[in-house]
Amino acid sequence: GKDSQGKDIPPDPARKDALEKAEDLAEEQGIDYIFATDPDSDRMGLEMRMPDKSWKLLGANEAWPLLLYYRLKRLKETDRLPQKGYVIKSWVTSDMIRDVARRFGLEVIDTGIGFNKIALEGLRIVAATRGIEAGEGTEEEIWVNKLLEENDLREVLRELSGLLFGCFEESNGFSLGGWTLEKDGILAALLMAEIIADAHRQGKSLSGLLDEMYLDLGYYYATSNIPIDLDYLPGANGK
Repeated sequence: GKDSQGKDIPPDPARKDALEKAEDLAEEQGIDYIFATDPDSDRMGLEMRMPDKSWKLLGANEAWPLLLYYRLKRLKETDRLPQKGYVIKSWVTSDMIRDVARRFGLEVIDTGIGFNKIALEGLRIVAATRGIEAGEGTEEEIWVNKLLEENDLREVLRELSGLLFGCFEESNGFSLGGWTLEKDGILAALLMAEIIADAHRQGKSLSGLLDEMYLDLGYYYATSNIPIDLDYLPGANGK
């Protein structure tokens, strides 16, 4: 389609105007959730119908904390949450991810922008368990080669599956340790669909689950990575 200036709308799942045709189809068929990926399916966007029938595009800074919160809560409820684990995020991605991870006893690693940096930190976790000193800068190639020469990549991924519980970036990229060292929009869509299905079995909606998470951990600016201090917001009585 075209935007208001007549330019082609890029197939970006983080852009609401890229989902207008999907909205029309969903309206015709009574569908409440729209999943979208970019052409190579490494990023995922999710749009949900709100109680007033409008459509809300769930940004990465809302979707990723909810995905992590739900997964860790379920793991804890079923006694499958280990005592030691990690979450990796780019530094521009919501700090709510840090609060979710710490609530469940996990360590958070912040990286620069780019999933290649997230993947590098994942490898660094495994290197530490193998006694390989993981240096910075020009030394990175040396220790990465040493790690992968001494260990099969499948073995490295298997180890990460029990240590790394989420990799997140603000530009709608996500992955799990043990799955891949690259972002995967299809995996993200499947996990979010699982959350939606579970919410509906409980008679809830995805927006309802978001509210539960916010009530538990606090509200954050959806377009930023900092919490909202509700004590400074005026109430009905002006205080």
